[in-house]
Amino acid sequence: MSLPLTEPAYILALVVLGFLVLPMLAERLRVPGMVGILAAGALMGPNGLGLIERGEAIVVLGAGGLFYLMFMAGIELDLAGFVRERRRTMVFGALTFLIPQGVGTLVFLQLGYGFLASALIASMFASHTLLAYPIVSRMGLVRRPAVTMAVGGTLITDTVALMLLGVIAAAHLGDVGPRFWGVLLASILALYVFIRWILLPASEFFFRRRRPQDVQDFIFVLVALFVTVGVTRGLGIEPILGAFFAGLVLNRLVPATSALSNRIHFFGNSFFVPFFLLSVGMLVDVRILVGGPEVWLVAASMIACTLVSKWAAAFLASRFFGQSRAECTMVVGLTITQAAATLAATLVGFEVGLIGEEVLNAVVLLILATCVLSPLLVERAGRAMVEDGSAEQESGEVPRRVLVPMANPATADQLLELALALRGQGHDEPLQPLFVVREPPHRLSAAIAESERMLASARKVAAASAVPVRALTRVDMDASRGILRASIEARSSLIIMGWDASLPAGAMRLGRILDSVIEQSTAEVHVACLKESLRSFERIVLVVHYSARLLSGVREVMTSVRHLANSCRAPIHLVVVGADESQARTWLHDLPLPAESSLRVLPDDVHLSIALLGIVKAADLPVFIGGREHTVAWQKDIHAIPRRLEEVGAHSFLLVYPAVGQVGVMDNRFLQWTYGFTEKLH
Repeated sequence: MSLPLTEPAYILALVVLGFLVLPMLAERLRVPGMVGILAAGALMGPNGLGLIERGEAIVVLGAGGLFYLMFMAGIELDLAGFVRERRRTMVFGALTFLIPQGVGTLVFLQLGYGFLASALIASMFASHTLLAYPIVSRMGLVRRPAVTMAVGGTLITDTVALMLLGVIAAAHLGDVGPRFWGVLLASILALYVFIRWILLPASEFFFRRRRPQDVQDFIFVLVALFVTVGVTRGLGIEPILGAFFAGLVLNRLVPATSALSNRIHFFGNSFFVPFFLLSVGMLVDVRILVGGPEVWLVAASMIACTLVSKWAAAFLASRFFGQSRAECTMVVGLTITQAAATLAATLVGFEVGLIGEEVLNAVVLLILATCVLSPLLVERAGRAMVEDGSAEQESGEVPRRVLVPMANPATADQLLELALALRGQGHDEPLQPLFVVREPPHRLSAAIAESERMLASARKVAAASAVPVRALTRVDMDASRGILRASIEARSSLIIMGWDASLPAGAMRLGRILDSVIEQSTAEVHVACLKESLRSFERIVLVVHYSARLLSGVREVMTSVRHLANSCRAPIHLVVVGADESQARTWLHDLPLPAESSLRVLPDDVHLSIALLGIVKAADLPVFIGGREHTVAWQKDIHAIPRRLEEVGAHSFLLVYPAVGQVGVMDNRFLQWTYGFTEKLH
């Protein structure tokens, strides 16, 4: 068997073995697994043992991994936080470009390089690649302001650096004239037209006008990514920007807790990104280490300029905006990595004759040093942020035990999708789908078999989202009693039930089963009427009477709504009835809702149904918080509106009842009711 290997079976076997073994060895040495894959590339590549050539297939898959990495950064970006923190993002983006660009240009002018060459070399480390972003995602820190600032800064600095690269190359060739600027402006305009008028409408039509379908949905994501990359390259713009923009387009169309989101990250982290790391590792040539002193001088200068200037930008931003030391380290770790734009600038500069071979070799050392250091800093800072309570999950927030009674196969998937969103992330509490068998003894076996089929489907949906499941079956001739018993035995803190659409028009009650569960249970109860997938909603309109502030479980409801908004990537518009502006804003400030939530106040004597017609749009999801009957927060108008919405078939909606008393402990009312029922049996 000759080297390098040419048989595809051998190459694939060796590569995937490296993906498995070397990250495990790296983690045993307390080094991030990414460094192990970089080492695998250096070891197996043409400059190591020579087992595998860095041929066309490796280059293509490596480029795909880079595009996918930028795409995941775009699709996970907290857009609401980005808008909220836009001042921080703009300031940091300017700092993390201008400081490295200025310092690098001055240093290399002192080393004897010309102005254009010095500016080109500086642009190599003014940009950066989010190599360690998967570590941030795994730790659940993607919505932290520091991470949002770093990702937004990446968009700014990479865009400017890559545009500057084109200008420098054209200036060296003497081609910076009106025609050059006209073509550049036309290319940017054409990319905007493609994204705004082709990609965005096509994506909205595909995801919002049809039910989720696993394979087709994922293939569309790949199509959106790589077609955008191809169009961007065809327009003469660096394709990593197109990949990031594709992620931004799909950001609000792919719920964070959905099976599709889980598949996107699983495929990227297990396939595409490792190939990118392998491809970068294969660039490492140990023979460079024994090269002339010029290579070492250039490499040391580039590494020093990168580390010092990127640290200075992060330090200044952290001081301006009051960020902690751990957050500053996180930003440094995310922004020091040199790979994508650095390689692009190096190859362009080498091809037009601006830089020589010594810079080319020094860039490889720069990439190696930053790719090893970045994951170490990010992992260290991430652990510190989690330990300091800076993680995304708020301190004191109790993981939710979500019970989902299932009776109708037609609505089961929508209820499970809602349950996954309300459950939140970052904990291991299992989802609890429930089927209550209500058949007489002679039909029991067939009914239990049917329940197993429905629960198996629920297990599949939850497993696709990487959520543990504890499926429950109860045999009871009374469905509400079966649900209540199951919720007590499983200590469920949240119950999600489907809307009963079979009641006659004008009915004021919700139906015997729903009424009984709401009245007897102490848990938080959500009654859902979902006519579309959660990814169809662009805004959540939360309607609540001011008296609901007196309910002990209202904060937990607001936390549930926040989880829902995070999953849908939709803003919250809070409508408070029966309060003045000052009271409502004071209450909103104390609620665990996103800071960017908007507010509308309605007087107590308003005709609520008519008022909401001017507030709730077609793409909104209305959420009504209602108090249980005979409580201080009971409001007849709020209780009646969902029935009117359902009658005209206009809207999906949620009707939410906050928890009362101590959730998970058997309520006295239910104990008395059950005791009376069992006494009658005797």
